[in-house]
Amino acid sequence: MKISLGFVPVAAMTVSLVVGACVMLIPFNPTAPASFQTGKPELQLPGAGELCSPFAGIVSAEDLQADHQRRRVFISALDREAGKDARGSVHILNIDDPLSSATWHDGTNGVPARFRPSGLSFFENGDVTRLFVVNTAVPGIELFDVADTGTMTHLETFFDRRLNSPKDIVATGPRSFYVTINTGADRETPLGRLQTIIRAPFGRIFHFNGVSWSVATEGLRFVNGLALSPDGNFLYATESAGRALRVYARNESNGVLTYQFSRGLPGDGENINVTPSGDILIATNSKQRAVPIFNNAENSDTRAMVLKFSAPDLLLQSAETRGARPQSAEPRGAIETKPLYQLDGDQISAATVADSIDGQMFIGSSSQDSFLICRNAA
Repeated sequence: MKISLGFVPVAAMTVSLVVGACVMLIPFNPTAPASFQTGKPELQLPGAGELCSPFAGIVSAEDLQADHQRRRVFISALDREAGKDARGSVHILNIDDPLSSATWHDGTNGVPARFRPSGLSFFENGDVTRLFVVNTAVPGIELFDVADTGTMTHLETFFDRRLNSPKDIVATGPRSFYVTINTGADRETPLGRLQTIIRAPFGRIFHFNGVSWSVATEGLRFVNGLALSPDGNFLYATESAGRALRVYARNESNGVLTYQFSRGLPGDGENINVTPSGDILIATNSKQRAVPIFNNAENSDTRAMVLKFSAPDLLLQSAETRGARPQSAEPRGAIETKPLYQLDGDQISAATVADSIDGQMFIGSSSQDSFLICRNAA
């Protein structure tokens, strides 16, 4: 049968809309704890007298990375309503002086010129302090040196032809990292949009060892956030469409990942951060937020939640048989999961990330000109 090439994008878009409407009817993950699935979430703070305040002036905080030693937070920002040619920025928030004029200064100083940041990863080893940034404009990975004063110097850009939809990154060395790829095709193409809406299992995690690229794992349904355990032995990944936290054992010598087990999430998992004690912080949303054809859709009714997984228990249960555990195995015993914040659109919508320093929680949003600072977070 002959098909007009001009008809294909239209047909793909039509199928996308129909399938997308059906996908929106899918309920919360049935494997998630029942307490996460009932009732309309409201702002629930850890205890009496707690306070969350919006911090305005930084548009669409996609990712946050805490530098605990220097008490500062790196923020990737991009005004998505400004158009496809708009340039994003990286901001450095000093938590002891958040209203300093330096907070609103773009730390990249305009380099590179084409810059639409997504995931961040802060790396420190001795005197080496670096920031890795996913740049969806290239697409590629930007590497910056970061001075104690906060001055950022662009060092290099990493490319690979397979980086068609990079999302998040976690550094493993001064020039090595893992990076997530959401879809098999570029998200801005009709095929990429269709894969996004139907939540197709084309997601991958790539590893770059400083010299060459390799596929660390694949077959994931819109893989999103990445993080490492403090000892570097485990990698955590959120599978947004699968509404799961996936745990992998990591071979440090070659970057190979071995799947250990998964934990259900109450919504689409976004970015991940790990506290110095090893606890895992994950932002989730009740609705899929990364649908390219609905970029301008209102997200005010999206319910967001910040979760904390008690990772020390999780890792101890897995470490006994790490390397020999079959892929389908689950760790023995319960793993504590604590909802720290439940938020509706009145507080924040389309939550992207959460991180903490000394009892202060920072919660980012991709659709607002502010993020939340919550005092005395658990």
